[in-house]
Amino acid sequence: MYRHDFRLGTLEAGPLGTIGVPHQLRIVLECHEPLVNQGDEVAADQRIARSTRSGVGDMHSAYAGKIISVHDESITLETGGKEVSERIHPPDDDSALRDWLATMGMNTAHIYPSRLLIINNVPREPGHDTVFPLMNDQRKALENGLDIIKKVVRPAKTVLAAAKGTRVLAFADSTVHFVPARHPYGMAPMVLLSVTGEETVPGGRPSSACIVSLEDLYIVGRMAESGRPFTHTVCQMGNRTVMVPVGTPAEHLLAEGQTKASEGDRVVFGGLLTGTAVSRLEQGTDKNTSAVHVIPEGLFPPTRDASCVGCGECSRRCPSRIRPDLVSRASEFKLYERCEAYGVFSCIECGICGYFCPVRRPLLQYIRHAKHEINLQKGQCEILEAPA
Repeated sequence: MYRHDFRLGTLEAGPLGTIGVPHQLRIVLECHEPLVNQGDEVAADQRIARSTRSGVGDMHSAYAGKIISVHDESITLETGGKEVSERIHPPDDDSALRDWLATMGMNTAHIYPSRLLIINNVPREPGHDTVFPLMNDQRKALENGLDIIKKVVRPAKTVLAAAKGTRVLAFADSTVHFVPARHPYGMAPMVLLSVTGEETVPGGRPSSACIVSLEDLYIVGRMAESGRPFTHTVCQMGNRTVMVPVGTPAEHLLAEGQTKASEGDRVVFGGLLTGTAVSRLEQGTDKNTSAVHVIPEGLFPPTRDASCVGCGECSRRCPSRIRPDLVSRASEFKLYERCEAYGVFSCIECGICGYFCPVRRPLLQYIRHAKHEINLQKGQCEILEAPA
């Protein structure tokens, strides 16, 4: 069996780039109410959906164009035209900054007052690194973003978390804390644990710190500089790091990367361990899409709906100390109360359990399915209240 290298490291990804304008945008809605109708003409940066839950940012169109369809789950826009919405710069009143961020499209549930602010500069996964071009080439935008976020958080101390063995230049009035350069130590809950000793359940707010990513700083910095909303994500495509408009179809990204996906291949939005395979190539990126991968058929053993053999390998590997085998079996049979009792919401979704499962059960998929169903039963949307 092929074994992946779990070491975290920086890539020689070059400067932050851009991609060509896609013909269409397919913008996924989560906890949003559409503000446009089929046939409407919209301007670039126009707000097209309003969040229906506190802390969830509104949705904007990266380009001018015509609305092709509107559904509860998505808006499809055909790009074209040059009209641009008016710029909205940060308010002078610091107490209004958080609302400004949400109006501009940021998920602000994880940005709140705290005495400790942690900036996560650790690569999320092996072979997945967007921090290098940001730290090296986008310093001014990062510092501007940090200034805005500090006005919301009002920290007494700021810590920059980095992977051991990497060289980083700390921000003013911040200290550096190194974490092991190995997956899953770059994930936010693990960084929080390393810096503060606190363990928190995803969906719950840490009591000791507010933690933001380097991408958060960059996006907020760009918004402050330009007065433009959050319409692009920082995304890794092969050895390139590029700005990708939210809603860009997978097929367009493959064309930009001069790559094709043959039958049997999988296209993944996000990291290879924690990402999600797209259901069709027309599927658009969302605000959390940080990478795009094509996994050729046969490179990794495919997951399959095999029965658990009870070997316990997943439990021994789990950093959250839960039993993925038990959770997955309960999820498989729709026993969601039992999933909660087994600590399904303690799972940080690092993907290690499924990777080491000898029969290739889709453990992470079962866990995510259980969380989804439980959230629906509670009337909640997919976006966590306060992701760590």
